[in-house]
Amino acid sequence: MDSSMEYLTDLEGTQKWIRLEKLGEESSRLTKEDTAAELGPSDTSGKFLCRPATGTETKKAAIRARQAVDTPPDHPELIAFRTFIKLDCDVVPRLLGYQQRQQDHDEGVPGGYITYILWEKVAGESLNLTEFWRLPFADRKAIRDKFRQVYTYEYLVTTAKH
Repeated sequence: MDSSMEYLTDLEGTQKWIRLEKLGEESSRLTKEDTAAELGPSDTSGKFLCRPATGTETKKAAIRARQAVDTPPDHPELIAFRTFIKLDCDVVPRLLGYQQRQQDHDEGVPGGYITYILWEKVAGESLNLTEFWRLPFADRKAIRDKFRQVYTYEYLVTTAKH
């Protein structure tokens, strides 16, 4: 394998991307019972700084299409960004734009929804949950204290504005 990243879509084909940097990932798996109880569809999100490699389209779209849901899911990050805009919050990256649309027959999950969120790149390191818990207690406490300080300040500022 070269500098591209390969991943298998349920062992039904390979798609290649030139991955420049991994920013983070998260998975929320629901059972059939969870979905029947309308807890939403399973959701996986990944954040990568990347560019696609051409000529590596996925195969067997009919299999992936069975995973599609009828309505677009609410993405917590998009909800948070909209809320931050509404509250005029100035301590988070600025939302530059977003798009939510139904995927075409030749995309990852045909008929499923895909959401693109574009925000400004800011200085610093992303806070990864796994890495956070590996930090020494004093470092975790310092992060919590800073978060509490910023959260309290933003809460006071935004409630004063509204």
